[in-house]
Amino acid sequence: MLQRRERENHFALLETWKDQASLDAHSKAPHGRAARRRVKPLQLAPVDQRLLREVSNGPLRATFPAGAWYVLTHADALPPAARGVDALKPLATASRVETGNLRFDVLNQPTRQNHFTIIEVWESQKALEAHAAAAHTRTFRDAFQAITGSLYDERLYKRLD
Repeated sequence: MLQRRERENHFALLETWKDQASLDAHSKAPHGRAARRRVKPLQLAPVDQRLLREVSNGPLRATFPAGAWYVLTHADALPPAARGVDALKPLATASRVETGNLRFDVLNQPTRQNHFTIIEVWESQKALEAHAAAAHTRTFRDAFQAITGSLYDERLYKRLD
């Protein structure tokens, strides 16, 4: 469960499920329904649930250190979807070996294959800022600008304990 840093009434929940049947069973279970009922009165907008599939994922860690910086980015590429994949995979590969990177995954929406979500976890704000200034990141952003279908929507989060 993540809380947005700049807008503290925005939250994100990241879940990984073995398959659709497991997700469906969880959603229908009493604890899943009860959680949605408790959250409903607090919502200011509908839940934005995005089912995503892997495009380029690194190893998944069980936990991250307290104080880690989480980044969720929505990026659209103009069709065909391969254009976005070809731009994002090298960014993910280069970013995963940067000092302070704990996770860098690229996913897309099966129903809109040119819509991508990038999940990043950085050890610290300093590591995130170094990534933003890295030559490969700047090169990616310059190249991606030419193929984007919308703004590059990057949001910063912290983990709720």
